[in-house]
Amino acid sequence: MRDLVAQTVFVGVGIFVTGKPTEWNSYHFTQYTQRTVMKDENLSKVVTMQMPLGHILLAWETLSDKFSDLRSNDTLSEEERRAIWGLADLLEKALAENGVDNRPDAEWAALVGKAKEFIKTIHVDCLD
Repeated sequence: MRDLVAQTVFVGVGIFVTGKPTEWNSYHFTQYTQRTVMKDENLSKVVTMQMPLGHILLAWETLSDKFSDLRSNDTLSEEERRAIWGLADLLEKALAENGVDNRPDAEWAALVGKAKEFIKTIHVDCLD
């Protein structure tokens, strides 16, 4: 079995934690801050992930728009649906905690437009 590697990586202004098999680690990231071998596979461990508010807004808007009716989506398993719903909940909570909620439609559309422009500035490794 391949060793799992926990990597703490700075992305944009925040930290993103990933676990990838060492042999398949062909991706490059902005900056490595530490690299340790996972001693266990504690998948219930809570990790902190920070990302720019514009990224959160557009990710939530995309999930809530494109995946709004997951119950009738038979291409995803129940576990995959729960993962998407849970992520959308976390993103929505982050938006509310930062005052990005309950806006009139026109104001919301303008804010999403700004987020779309902002997201063009986010570095995405797979596009290099």
